Amino acid sequence: MLGALLALVLLGSCPLPALPQAVDVSTLLTSEEQARLARERNPVKQIRQLLKIAEKRLHDITRLAREERFEAVPPKLQAYQALLEYTFSQIEGVPPGGKRQNAYKDFDLFVRRQLKDLDALLRVLPIGMAADAERVLKTATTLRFEALNAFAGEKILTRPRSKSQ
Repeated sequence: MLGALLALVLLGSCPLPALPQAVDVSTLLTSEEQARLARERNPVKQIRQLLKIAEKRLHDITRLAREERFEAVPPKLQAYQALLEYTFSQIEGVPPGGKRQNAYKDFDLFVRRQLKDLDALLRVLPIGMAADAERVLKTATTLRFEALNAFAGEKILTRPRSKSQ
């Protein structure tokens, strides 16, 4: 079974499905995580909670990859990406000023740590799944750039050009 799955992944026949535009994040959270978020009234602290949840998901993905349970990785990568995108979108709901700045700063700090784990994950996964992890890595990097630019109040970082240009 695992051999057949690995063959499909290596041949590129088993790509990670595209992330739906409207993901109900509550389906990605446990009831305990939902309760913790509901109890927290401060939007900046809610964002920190979401970032901690995403970090935990990434640790779970890394553990699965180390255990070579690759078949469980794609849906978890998709859920991790959805959590990051949702968390970033929630920052706009924070009142402007210092609180929103703090939320962007927190997003940057958490995601910067997670980028190291995502980069290491690329080296562990089979080739077909590494492409999916690379897509998630690019999404996380882009969101981090946007958070840093919003924190600074201007565009200070741009996406690096590809090496072919």
